[in-house]
Amino acid sequence: MNNQPEALRLLKHMESEYATAWNGRAIKAELRRLHEIEVTYMDSIDTICSLAVDYKKLNDVNQELVEALQDMLSGWKYIRETHGDLYGVGWDRAESKAQAALAKAGEST
Repeated sequence: MNNQPEALRLLKHMESEYATAWNGRAIKAELRRLHEIEVTYMDSIDTICSLAVDYKKLNDVNQELVEALQDMLSGWKYIRETHGDLYGVGWDRAESKAQAALAKAGEST
């Protein structure tokens, strides 16, 4: 009879240990899940920052290309006015494409 309360105490202790172990596994699983979310979030932030830098670079290059095309078109027109049409050069085609590109660049800025 004296052993029964001890056995009951051990059983309750084992139940408590099992519950603690189960809760520990659940907590560890939740922490792993939260860590994966954090890693995914940080990767997303890194990607966004990288894209922002790339966009800035592309925007800067685009602006330089627009300015270069404006200068080239101006020079192209001067050469054409000064020297007239040169056979096989494609003045009209080149001028219209340059003007169309500059018009699109003006719409996007």
